[in-house]
Amino acid sequence: MRGVSRGTFHDLRHPNTTIINAKLMANERPTNVARPTGRLSDPSCRYLAALYDPKSCAEPPSVPKSTQLSQKVKTFVRGSLNTGTTGYGVLELQPSIMCVNDTSAGLTTTATSVMTPSTGFTSATNTVNLPLSNSPFASGAFGTSATSLAWKLVGCAIYFKYAGTELNRGGDAIMLEQPAHASLGATSYNTSLSFDYAKRVPIINDWQHLCYTPQDVVGTAATTGIVETDFCTVFPQNVGAFYLAVAFNTAGAPQPIDYEIYAWFEVVGQSARGATMSYADPIGFAAVIGAAEAFQQLDSVIGADGFIHAVEDQLDNMSGVGRNATHKQNWAGLAAFLPQLKEVATRALSGMANGALKEFGYKKAKPKVPMAKLPPPPPPRRQVPQAPPPPLKTQLMRAAANLKKR
Repeated sequence: MRGVSRGTFHDLRHPNTTIINAKLMANERPTNVARPTGRLSDPSCRYLAALYDPKSCAEPPSVPKSTQLSQKVKTFVRGSLNTGTTGYGVLELQPSIMCVNDTSAGLTTTATSVMTPSTGFTSATNTVNLPLSNSPFASGAFGTSATSLAWKLVGCAIYFKYAGTELNRGGDAIMLEQPAHASLGATSYNTSLSFDYAKRVPIINDWQHLCYTPQDVVGTAATTGIVETDFCTVFPQNVGAFYLAVAFNTAGAPQPIDYEIYAWFEVVGQSARGATMSYADPIGFAAVIGAAEAFQQLDSVIGADGFIHAVEDQLDNMSGVGRNATHKQNWAGLAAFLPQLKEVATRALSGMANGALKEFGYKKAKPKVPMAKLPPPPPPRRQVPQAPPPPLKTQLMRAAANLKKR
């Protein structure tokens, strides 16, 4: 299957695994993984990596929407679940709660759970909470006081694979993200297929994953009143409103499933330790967010190459952005299409050094100095008419007379 990760339980770095990291921007890419010909900045490459494959993201990512100092935190949960007595099971998750170590971010079924194809996910019996994440923060660390922290979810994904014997392997799994990030509690195995972008995949021994897709708008469900790509001080956000889910059908018998959940966060505040600079990249941010929203749901079925090409298409569709354009060329292209942009930018940057202006391809205009008035030119000299030369015979006679005198 295209885009499905292969490897051991603890390692995704197989040649067929679509590993994405910041090397994409340096013309270095993993084997068999396509990359955009339009160059992305470092922050945008790391953001792309954190969205699609947070486990293998090589460098601490950030949301390239604004520039600030922030602490980058990677958290994870690892464990096993079992499908219920009838072979149906589920794993539900609210990614933002992975930021704390005192609240469970989701739930799973057990071997004694009773769940049918029409049972709502949270109505299954004998479910258990996910283990607590390894985050260094407790819920009380976040708030609006001067000493409190604010958080931002960068990327998160659920990884899962079959953990039983090959003889008993069978059935399928449905990966689903609620589009408005509202609770999937009332959704069942059957009704999850009513979402057109839900993916049904076979249960296999290799890792597959479902990703969190950020919403760059004010949320009204699990993230009420906040923009998910901005920092938030309220925590937790609606515990129990699980909007990522993987539902399992293991062909009528309880079967074990291994899972891992990885998440990246940015944290700011007085007590945030080891903060590093996060840089803004409006063009790259718009391209990555646009590609993610175009798919509606990011998962291993799409594959890294599909996601990367979607980002490339977003870059191509932007005004003045060519396939091989750098950011400097992008702005130059925009200025060519919008002459008034160049004028406004030149005025805004007039106080900066000439070197900064040259970086954007602009030259500081020289002030126009009026020319001094020059005296009028002298009148032309009067030409005195000359007498015509004497005839040739007269000239010869004069020359002979001069010779005789000598």
